[in-house]
Amino acid sequence: MLAVKLFRSNLRIKLKSGLIYYLYFGRPILKIDSLHLLQIKMRRMKRKVLLLNTFMVIGLSGFAQSLSVASLDRNVWSSVEETVSQSVGVIENVGSSTIAVKVRRITVDTVPGTQNYFCWEQCYIPSTNVSPTAMIMTPGQQIDQFYADYKPNGNAGVSVLTYCFYDVDNEADSVCATVRFHASAVGIQDVFRGNESGISESYPNPAKSVANINYALRVGWKQADLTVYSMLGSQVKKVKLKEDQGTYKLDVSTLPSGMYFYTLEVDGKAISTKKMLVTK
Repeated sequence: MLAVKLFRSNLRIKLKSGLIYYLYFGRPILKIDSLHLLQIKMRRMKRKVLLLNTFMVIGLSGFAQSLSVASLDRNVWSSVEETVSQSVGVIENVGSSTIAVKVRRITVDTVPGTQNYFCWEQCYIPSTNVSPTAMIMTPGQQIDQFYADYKPNGNAGVSVLTYCFYDVDNEADSVCATVRFHASAVGIQDVFRGNESGISESYPNPAKSVANINYALRVGWKQADLTVYSMLGSQVKKVKLKEDQGTYKLDVSTLPSGMYFYTLEVDGKAISTKKMLVTK
């Protein structure tokens, strides 16, 4: 072993008749042919490739994305007269581990004079950019408690906001989605007429006996329903809309006090969901 160490520190190579001599102070101490040397190099190359592949697999598994936006209203239309317009999202844990998830809001561009805030387990004040609380998500779980609220405050224009959902223990494990809030100076019927369907915020809000909801249906619609859900997701009312546009007077006199959600469905597809408060 000593000789090997010495020869490694004083290596000389001399080619002669297809043989390779390793010399130590001019004396050959090891002799191999060229084919043997090539085989040695190939084995060393295979070990390096195997090690590199191992590191790549470890690296890729470390950056596997766990979160996905299952659904989200990416374009929200409203009138400047509306109090609040809202985007509703469903987030899914597509990974194999239980994670704690927070939300970060990124302001891309907002119309001056408008306000916006978001809800993740609970609603936060407009100045909050990162949710103070995290929601625990098990593998395969979907959470439908994300809401992005926008107040045009009488100002027309388009505000753009991005929301990023991330694992608090690994912020690189994240998914982001951008929402555009469109506020028009005309009423909701004009905003959606011809190619889209939509509903307004209910008024008054809170409501005691009747909640008025403006709606407009796209050209060619066949069936339209307005469905009301409790905070727990139970259906409490469902009514059919019969006109292309108008104001539906929703009877809430029999509903207990609390927060409710109402969804416009056109031809079997959920178009928009908004919330209302009922008080007695």
